[in-house]
This record gives sequence, C-alpha cells and structure tokens, in this order.
Amino acid sequence: MSPEMMISLGLLVLEAGLIALCILDQRKPPDPLKPRLLPTKWILPILVVAFLATLAHVLTLLTGQQVQPRRMKGMG
Repeated sequence: MSPEMMISLGLLVLEAGLIALCILDQRKPPDPLKPRLLPTKWILPILVVAFLATLAHVLTLLTGQQVQPRRMKGMG
C-alpha cells in the first residue's frame, strides 16, 4: 500500500470520527450555563464536503482513473 493511500485512508477515518463527534454534540440538549465552545452546526457541512472529497481521492487511487462528473448531452 502506498504512503499516499495510507494518508488518505487515515484522513478519511479522522473525518468520519469528527463528523460523528459533531453529530453527537448537536444531539445534546442545550445548557444555558455551559455554552458550546465550537459551532458544530457550521463545522459539520465543511467536514462532510472534506469527507466526500477525500473519498473521491481514495476511489481515484484505487481505480487508477480520475472520477469524472456526469454531464448531460448537449452541455458542451
């Protein structure tokens, strides 16, 4: 396994763990005496986009072909 693949898989696991932590933190009931230090509501979408980008990169490494977007006919 190449070092690039190991790093990418490590990032994928790290991002999945951070997404799970954000979801768990959002499920807690709000406590007015203990405000949340991190805005997990805003961090979660950023983590999801990063997870999808890393997943596409891992698929590219596995298949050896770049992931191409699907285009409708007639759009150039």
